[in-house]
Amino acid sequence: MSDAKEVFICYSHLDRCTAQNLADILQGYGFTVWWDHALLGGDNFRKLITEQIHDAKVVLALFSTRSVQSGWVIDEAGRAHQSAKLVPILIDEVEVPLGFGQLHHCNLVHWNYQRDGEAIEEILVAVERYARHPRCNFRFQVQSESAAAPRTGERAPRDRFQVGWLPDKGVRSVMRTLLPVYALALLVAAVMAASPRAAVHQWVRLLHVYSGMIVLGGGLFLFIVFRFGDRAPTSEERAAVADAARPLFGGWRIAALAQLITGFILIGLRGAPLSGWVIQGVLFYLFAVYFWLAGFGHALSAARHDALYQTGPQIVEYRRMRNRHLVVAVVLTAWVLITMIYRDDADLSRLLARPLGW
Repeated sequence: MSDAKEVFICYSHLDRCTAQNLADILQGYGFTVWWDHALLGGDNFRKLITEQIHDAKVVLALFSTRSVQSGWVIDEAGRAHQSAKLVPILIDEVEVPLGFGQLHHCNLVHWNYQRDGEAIEEILVAVERYARHPRCNFRFQVQSESAAAPRTGERAPRDRFQVGWLPDKGVRSVMRTLLPVYALALLVAAVMAASPRAAVHQWVRLLHVYSGMIVLGGGLFLFIVFRFGDRAPTSEERAAVADAARPLFGGWRIAALAQLITGFILIGLRGAPLSGWVIQGVLFYLFAVYFWLAGFGHALSAARHDALYQTGPQIVEYRRMRNRHLVVAVVLTAWVLITMIYRDDADLSRLLARPLGW
């Protein structure tokens, strides 16, 4: 292969931070490195990984408490071992998996991501031996994006399916177009209200209603997008659908936060914060937000596993959990929206009191 690399790094994606820092250091010393962050572009993953392991001169297998339980990692390491090009590296205090115990292993258990030290030197010597050429002078100072991140369970910033709290530029531009609508709502509230306090109260309530509509409508749209994405014939197309939904989810999350904040403001303005439709709506909405976030989290996890591994029971399970959580979220948010619009007429305690004769 023309794009074959000298070093292949085999690791669990929960150890991505360590893999990225190790790759940066090896590249700084002049070695070409392949690790599967490159897969996020939509390649034929299984075929490409097989080719890269075959063409690599050395495979570095990072063994941790996560990776020793990963059949994918063990399979990659086993193929490298059969080709006599495997270098096991411990990054946690674990036993080397069965079948690799006779190999000498390097120890990065207490590595602090520095490019010098005995542990890194041992790895560099092994790579030099397999690559059959010496390292170059270190060409740049490595400052990995995730160097300061904790190693356990941390996703690297370059993770394609990670959603930051700040939405993408395109989503932010759409959000800015809503500012005149909010200003108009304030003007309408000021004209119709009897006092400044009443105007603020009505304005916040309108913002609460607008945000609720965006949360319900946008959430339903994203739910439908993910469901249609499940039917795409290839993993590349399914990943493309998730790519389109991811920035929209970032904007949706801002609307969800706005609805929650305005709900608490309404509680403060009400004067009797522990009764009535406001507290009922906010409590229901807290449960709804949990189910929304959990559901979309399962959707992105399914997209990530689908993009990287293409098959597996985890993908089906993630999608099943996504559907369950989002259906509950839709029902709860719809009721919250009804409560926001009809207020006391939709107070759950009053609705229950009528047929029960309370």
